[in-house]
Amino acid sequence: MSRLPILSVDNLSIEIGHQPMAVTAVHEVSFAVNKGETLCIVGESGCGKSLTALAIMQLLPKGIARISSGSISLDGRDLVGQPESELQKVRGGDIGMIFQEPMTSLNPVLTIGEQILETLRVHGSLSKRDMKSRAIELLALVKIPRPEQLFGEYPHRLSGGMRQRVMIAIAIACNPKLLIADEPTTALDVTIQAEVLELLSNLQTELGMGMILITHDLGVVAHMANRVMVMYAGWKVEEAPLRSLYSDPIHPYSSALLASTISFNEENESKRPKKEIKGIVPSLENMPSGCAFEPRCEYASEICTTAVPKSTAISSGREYRCFVREREARS
Repeated sequence: MSRLPILSVDNLSIEIGHQPMAVTAVHEVSFAVNKGETLCIVGESGCGKSLTALAIMQLLPKGIARISSGSISLDGRDLVGQPESELQKVRGGDIGMIFQEPMTSLNPVLTIGEQILETLRVHGSLSKRDMKSRAIELLALVKIPRPEQLFGEYPHRLSGGMRQRVMIAIAIACNPKLLIADEPTTALDVTIQAEVLELLSNLQTELGMGMILITHDLGVVAHMANRVMVMYAGWKVEEAPLRSLYSDPIHPYSSALLASTISFNEENESKRPKKEIKGIVPSLENMPSGCAFEPRCEYASEICTTAVPKSTAISSGREYRCFVREREARS
């Protein structure tokens, strides 16, 4: 019998706003993450990447966004509808999360050490002395120099790269089964980005975590992913193993994303001009009645304007939503 994935998300939909004016921001998204695997979620801003991550953590802003349907299972246990007391055990314990901006995620009036200790107090049973030793050990694990000294420093005394390392230390403090990294390198320069990505990769190997990495940077995806999920306007439009997606993207949006960025084949880079994706992502209040990508798709036909394509699986771990490719497969 095959092992259950660490995380399984099934037909997740998320609404924003109050009825009858509520709009759907994430539509029927399904995916899974296995132990030691990295799933990268990519797409333009506003496509639902971060909302999906917050839903997994059950941290959607109350009164603003809610899960309207679907399930989110961790080791076979559905997290949707669990009481807050149970969810607090999961957050920081079974699931760690690195948020986009470390300066706003860290408390400016608490020392670095105190913020790591807070996680250890909630989820562990160590003595005060052992908790401090563990906190310093975590700072060393994420390659922070002079961890004993940095333990007593405040966030504003650290660089952006060091603050991000502190966020990683907090996220892995209790050896989570799953790590969610939401744009972990966005605010960092290129050199520090590479260091943080290498750190995440090494920690994943060492700790055996599953990881969801949310990014818009296809270079980061090429470096980190085992599988890739492409989102557009709240829909999962394609999912594939990394090499399959980059060598043979199925959905026109996946193709357009790759064509608009650098080539990862240096030999062909100078020969292939970059191609702009025309138009803009539709607003939630003014979504097309058919395929969400239809207004920007060079292959769109009449059916694309009136109907939403169903998800089509073509092999293990590979699926897409597109009428154009369905017709090609049948012809």
